[in-house]
Amino acid sequence: MPVNVNLDICEHVHGPNAASSKSVIISKCAKEISFEAEMIIPHEGTDDLGQKAKATSCLQFNLNKVRQMEKRSDKANVFLWDNKAGLLERTDAGYRFTYYNDYLSLPDAQPVSLTLPLAQKPYKSKQLFPFFVGLLPEGWYLNIVCRTLKIDPKSSFDLLLGTCGECVGAVSVFPIHESDAT
Repeated sequence: MPVNVNLDICEHVHGPNAASSKSVIISKCAKEISFEAEMIIPHEGTDDLGQKAKATSCLQFNLNKVRQMEKRSDKANVFLWDNKAGLLERTDAGYRFTYYNDYLSLPDAQPVSLTLPLAQKPYKSKQLFPFFVGLLPEGWYLNIVCRTLKIDPKSSFDLLLGTCGECVGAVSVFPIHESDAT
């Protein structure tokens, strides 16, 4: 059964017109996750409204991804700022990261990580590259994300695709589905 979400917190984050311009409906599953976030936040010594706003904003973004994550992908575009920098793939042997030639030809091209310097050759690893593991959520937020997106917490690649479209920092990771053009 869908429920309406109180948008007072949303207004605090996005401005006075946010609540009137959005109608947010979430599923029963999402309601349980929102309730859990309310129980965890606030932490002692933090701003109650600010913490709730951050959690609500993150949950809203991730709730939009629930439908997208139903069809798991084995490929992702990796962006550095607004430039499509490379392709990250889950393979039978592990993982592969390859910079796009168009990106490498940019005069101001930078590596997405110092551990993945600019190169035409693909990087291969049996485990997800540590740089990408470092982008993943942790702690209570990891628990919320895993339940919301129905992702096994041990599946780092699926977590990366589900959560890193809006990472803190310059790098973003977006899944490529078969129906998407690369």
